Amino acid sequence: MVDSFDQCYMVDTFDQCYMVDTFDQCYMVDTFDQCYMVDTFDQCYMVDTFDQCYMVDTFDQCYMVGTFDQCYMVDSFDQCYMVDTFDQCYMVDTFDQCYMVDSFDQCYMVDSFDQCYMVDTFDQCYMVDTFDQCYMVDTFDQCYMVDTFDQCYMVDTFDQCYMVDTFDQCYMVDTFDQCYMVDTFDQCYMVGTFDQCYMVDTFDQCYMVDTFDQCYMVDTFDQCYMVDTFDQCYMVDTFDQCYMVDSFDQCYMNVDNFNQC
Repeated sequence: MVDSFDQCYMVDTFDQCYMVDTFDQCYMVDTFDQCYMVDTFDQCYMVDTFDQCYMVDTFDQCYMVGTFDQCYMVDSFDQCYMVDTFDQCYMVDTFDQCYMVDSFDQCYMVDSFDQCYMVDTFDQCYMVDTFDQCYMVDTFDQCYMVDTFDQCYMVDTFDQCYMVDTFDQCYMVDTFDQCYMVDTFDQCYMVGTFDQCYMVDTFDQCYMVDTFDQCYMVDTFDQCYMVDTFDQCYMVDTFDQCYMVDSFDQCYMNVDNFNQC
């Protein structure tokens, strides 16, 4: 990959990623899972086994590999594709098209029409409020949310959460569960059993735990949180629930028996 001097390559053994935008360099390996972030270019990537994610606010480049799962995003053309077995995702800022399949899980998003749907077994989720897009699947429990650049998704295996509001970036991995967030100087990282993630952009707070998978989001004053007990809005491995809030505060959950929010 090259954009001006943005170069990134990686190998299957050590999963190295070298990226340069001006001189911002970031690479990491499977063992230590290092993450380097820059407030100007905000570079973040992570690996669980090989899952790497690289994002840049100017060019917004993101790719990740689970086995081979690659995702490349560019703010001008915003191109994203990924393959796990077949999982492909292509995104374009003009048309912003995204679809992906793990077994069958497809997600198609369009910036004009903002379309998102996916199926794991049957669990489909379509949410649109300007750019707020969220979907989840039974297998990986993925949630993608966008408010400007606020992106969050999680998976059952790795429980990854990526959120961006301006430069606020947070992600977690199942092994080391690292979370690094920056908004001005707001930094949050975590490791361990509960996998907590705290995000702040103004007052936007998001955290989650591996056991109960809690997520707290705020856009202006729109608050969404999920708890395993009361579930005003929550998501668990079984029920695959998704709660999104922006202006109209839309929330629905796709579960086998209870579709409540």
